[in-house]
Amino acid sequence: MRKIEWENPNKMKIDTGHKTFDAQTNVISTGNIIANTMKGFHIRAFNDCHNGFENKASGHLQDWDLDKFDYIPQGWKDRMRYENPNQKFILYEIFHYSNDNKIVHGLILTDNDKNHISTYCARAGYNKSFDIIFTVRDYLCNNQPYVRTN
Repeated sequence: MRKIEWENPNKMKIDTGHKTFDAQTNVISTGNIIANTMKGFHIRAFNDCHNGFENKASGHLQDWDLDKFDYIPQGWKDRMRYENPNQKFILYEIFHYSNDNKIVHGLILTDNDKNHISTYCARAGYNKSFDIIFTVRDYLCNNQPYVRTN
């Protein structure tokens, strides 16, 4: 995992090759976070059914956690539910704004130990999005092979 260096107390140094994204990025960090160019949230396991007050059906709490994101690849939901029903995750969405429009570059999925599980580039034909996602992934994951896949 790459260590953060700071330009000043409110802005980290980052060089993805995308000037607008780099200028807007204040911090890239793990866990639950809402920042200028990313959001990340812990996602409960599919079989996690107790919210502290009452029991819910399997998948209810995971769906509630995933509702914070506009788009999640269907294969990822299947993987979380059926292949790893007892595993907790952290999901990150990477984006920037252009003229008040949110430009989503992609998603990064890790386990709770910050081990990389999957990367999705939302703008697959746009090389700068790949550069952004793979640079940011270095700050979020312990183990990430540099392979461009969706």
